Amino acid sequence: MDPQIILLKQSELPAEKESELCLLLSEEERTDLNKIRDTARRQLKLHAHARLREEAARLMHMHPADLVFSKGEHGKPFLMQDEELHFSLSYTKDAAVIALAGQPIGIDIEKIRPHRMRFAKNLGTPHELSVLRAAPDDLMLFYTFWTRKEAWLKLTGSGLTVPLTSFDVWDGPVAARLSTFRKDDYCISFCM
Repeated sequence: MDPQIILLKQSELPAEKESELCLLLSEEERTDLNKIRDTARRQLKLHAHARLREEAARLMHMHPADLVFSKGEHGKPFLMQDEELHFSLSYTKDAAVIALAGQPIGIDIEKIRPHRMRFAKNLGTPHELSVLRAAPDDLMLFYTFWTRKEAWLKLTGSGLTVPLTSFDVWDGPVAARLSTFRKDDYCISFCM
């Protein structure tokens, strides 16, 4: 199965469907949603979780509410019913992205906006930092670097237990597994 990538923008989410979407979620997901005070963030998370359930259920020929999710050692979620269907989910301020694939996948999204390069100083390999320093005003380059780091961590499910300086997203075996694209004001990277 080729990866299926779905972008959800906050501005395009229909508010009138929210009560229907809540019925698709587990009790744990609804409890987590109720803890989010910010209405926009809560709405985005609701739509993302419901859409993930709808798409996974469609591929598995099940009802979305019947899906059961669990978490791995470092918190990476997975589907209990199907070890062949993998997914990843990521949020930025006003959007979410979902990836579904027939093999492990990690995805990350960031809204492209001004940043400070010194933020990356301790997060990259010497090679990665030299690439970033060569084009310090290239926002897409910076966000490619950052989303690739996150996508790899999400693929492995290791979270921040792996030092960000232990792998290179521009060169080598990790880089060969990464893809990046721009959609509107967002940089999206995924890793398989």
